[in-house]
Amino acid sequence: MEHDKRNIFLAALYETMLSSMFSYGCRLSRDQGLVMDCIQDVFLELACKQDISDIHNWEKYLIKSLRYRILYVIKQNNQLGSLDEITYISKNEMSQEEILIGEEETKQLKDRLRKALSCLTSQQKDVIYFRFIYNMTYDEIGAVMGIKAKSAQDYAYSALAQLKISLKPDKQARV
Repeated sequence: MEHDKRNIFLAALYETMLSSMFSYGCRLSRDQGLVMDCIQDVFLELACKQDISDIHNWEKYLIKSLRYRILYVIKQNNQLGSLDEITYISKNEMSQEEILIGEEETKQLKDRLRKALSCLTSQQKDVIYFRFIYNMTYDEIGAVMGIKAKSAQDYAYSALAQLKISLKPDKQARV
């Protein structure tokens, strides 16, 4: 790739992937500045890399690079990020009463989901995130996490089984 074409490609890739990389990065660290710095580090390293033609799945490559970079920086800074942060913001035009009811139901659902997710291991959380947010295959998840595809699949199945039990509706609440 010519130098100018390569820079244009990397700039377009940055614009395309920034939102999803930032979103994922914020799952590893609540420090948004750290996340943005790590994203920029990933792209800087990519820009300095001599040959990028061997990269076939850009999304997987960038997410994996970001994951390693953030975990490295966290380890260096001796910080701990939380994978339990759940953010969901969506409001349609509704009456004030509907909005309040919806917010309360959403809060209760978030609390239940947060509690259920807190029972999962960090590996289970990551596999669920990669599988259902990024639609990655178990082979891709294994490559990103540095584990075998079968292990990724096992993590997913055990996590889903735990979530199914944890999120089962209360019988008393239905009465």
